[in-house]
Amino acid sequence: MKKKIMTVISLVLVMAMMCCNVSVLAASVTPRWSNCNQYTFSFSITDDGMAHVHVDYTGDGNNFSEARLAVQLEKRFLLVFWNTVDIGYADNTWTETSTELIDVFYNGFQLSDTGKYRAVMTLEIVGIDGSVDVIEDKIEYDYE
Repeated sequence: MKKKIMTVISLVLVMAMMCCNVSVLAASVTPRWSNCNQYTFSFSITDDGMAHVHVDYTGDGNNFSEARLAVQLEKRFLLVFWNTVDIGYADNTWTETSTELIDVFYNGFQLSDTGKYRAVMTLEIVGIDGSVDVIEDKIEYDYE
């Protein structure tokens, strides 16, 4: 009987703790990026095999100097490995640079074969103070 009472009390306490909100106050919260206010990465493949890469960003007007983008396309093989796809650029890497505070990078690449592809994108936002925000993403897409 004593064991049953302790079990019930424990369950009631656990339920009460799950229902309570706990607030945490931070003395200061630093932004994730110091030179970039927002960004978007997108990757898709149309039915005719055209791979589209779209990256846009908005720099921080107080510290922005330039944006640098590097993109590689990779194709999966043997279920776990990735091979870099020839996209017609040096080192199979499309690179762009911009000094505009708000800008869009876009490019299309014709794929020669079906399969699972991914875009490996690195956006570097450089500040006038020399700091660099490195933003990376990998987006996968099935082309069948």
